[in-house]
Amino acid sequence: MPLSFFLFEFAQRPGYFNGMLGVAEVLLNVYSQIYKKDDYLFYAEKLLLNTSFYVEHRLVEKEQFIQVFNHYIEVINESTGK
Repeated sequence: MPLSFFLFEFAQRPGYFNGMLGVAEVLLNVYSQIYKKDDYLFYAEKLLLNTSFYVEHRLVEKEQFIQVFNHYIEVINESTGK
């Protein structure tokens, strides 16, 4: 099964502990620590984008989003050598 199948099935809520933000964090961890496949970054980015709309409407805590977004930036910088 493709990675996108699991994202659809398990990331239907926006939060960290039960949704998109937590799945994005796991994808970033997998990419940076286990398997550097671009799909993991691609889907983490999409989940962060989707979650940002919930943050804008105060349905997700901004601090949780910032924590995962900063992790995303770190992973991107590591992968590009910056």
